[in-house]
Amino acid sequence: MKKNKTVLFGALVLSLFFAQNLSAISFEDICSGLSKRANTIGEFTQTKKINSNGRQLKSSGVYIICPDGIMWKTLKPFPLKLVLTKTQMIQTSADGRKSVINGAENQVFKNISSILSSVFSGDSEQLKNNFETEFFLVDDGWRIELTPKDSTIASAMKKLVLSGEAKGKDDVSMNRLEILEASDNSIVYEFSNQRYPKELTLDE
Repeated sequence: MKKNKTVLFGALVLSLFFAQNLSAISFEDICSGLSKRANTIGEFTQTKKINSNGRQLKSSGVYIICPDGIMWKTLKPFPLKLVLTKTQMIQTSADGRKSVINGAENQVFKNISSILSSVFSGDSEQLKNNFETEFFLVDDGWRIELTPKDSTIASAMKKLVLSGEAKGKDDVSMNRLEILEASDNSIVYEFSNQRYPKELTLDE
């Protein structure tokens, strides 16, 4: 009995310690933690829910986030690669055909590219400039809700919801991104098997 009480006491002390550490973490800390990841490589699962009929469309693949941009490579149900930089978006289909959007000629694209870059890089000032921000601590993690200020962006999406884990100010990860569209459809990205190499290989 005494041993059980000791184990319970130890577990209680640890839980209080981690809870105290987490309660000291702010929105800026989360953004700073995300921005310290020079490169992120992982797997994603995308689920799009069509509100009008309740259908769910699922796809999965791998992704890379680096200072030069973002690469989404869908593997299932069919191959598709999307590369997003600050100046252009390149989409490559399974048969090798490419479509390119030039950011210099498309203001909407420039806005979206800037927003996505700030979301994944944890640029707190850029996020506050573009969104009304709400920050929550939940269990052993965090959630950020972003409501767009720009009317052009708001016409496409109502809200972005980011969530993830925080084991400390220097150990932050984003595991989920939800996009609530103006049409009431939603897209959820779930990230897994993430790693953070200092440098990318030539293949990557």
